[in-house]
Amino acid sequence: MINLQRIQELLGTVPKPPEDALPQGVEDGECAGFENRTGITLPDDIRDWLKMANGPCVGPGGLYGIRPPRTHLDIEPFFLLFPKWKARKWIPIAGDGCGNYYIVPSQHEFGPGFPVLFIDTNVSVDEPCFIVASDIGHFLVSILEKELGKEGWPFNEMAVVQSDPGILSFKDVDLPWAAK
Repeated sequence: MINLQRIQELLGTVPKPPEDALPQGVEDGECAGFENRTGITLPDDIRDWLKMANGPCVGPGGLYGIRPPRTHLDIEPFFLLFPKWKARKWIPIAGDGCGNYYIVPSQHEFGPGFPVLFIDTNVSVDEPCFIVASDIGHFLVSILEKELGKEGWPFNEMAVVQSDPGILSFKDVDLPWAAK
């Protein structure tokens, strides 16, 4: 379950451009529009997140949204750049600021649930390098806490497993501390 209260607290304290207020969340109709345009059903946790904040310019490369005020944080153009993501129904949710991405596979191909995976474009744009969180809630808390200086995520096995034990339940994707 996504901890919206904790995420809201972190959003209020992480660095962001001084001219930016946190964007409002989307309405149900905007989520439905995205689903109609893309053919991808949004997992409930992603829908809840987008209803809270749509495309905030926080984190190392921003957090993506549905037609947010900052167009470079819009999910849909990434499907033109990476058509296999759309075909596989992978939802890009953030960037790392260096041209790499965090995606959520929506078809349970890595096990039950909707983990967050890291795509290193220097290795492959079509295959994840490793898993970083068991779900969007753990991902958002981890990436925002990292922005505030907390160490450990995603490469410290003990710290990650302690805060997100569900990360161990997925298959066919490397863990960050065991990635090849």
